[in-house]
Amino acid sequence: MTVIDGATNATSNLKAGIHADAIAVNPVTNKLYLTNYESQYVTVLDGTSNDTTPVVAGVHLWAIAPNLVTNKIYVANAGSSHLTVIDGASDTPPL
Repeated sequence: MTVIDGATNATSNLKAGIHADAIAVNPVTNKLYLTNYESQYVTVLDGTSNDTTPVVAGVHLWAIAPNLVTNKIYVANAGSSHLTVIDGASDTPPL
């Protein structure tokens, strides 16, 4: 994944996973969520620090959408027909 600084146009290359597919942004928390279709992970990018965190979210992750009010991120799993909900505060799925 290449991150472009909007103020300076400087670029940074960050590890984003395998077969990046869908992307969602939560402008309230300054986080970006990227599904990885070929793995079981959503890559979470902290827009302030550029730190990335992999979050296990299911099989063949297909689509992703944040709820800006509840800070929950919804991930559609094409391989299992399930929906994973990630807590945007802790970047973890519920147990």
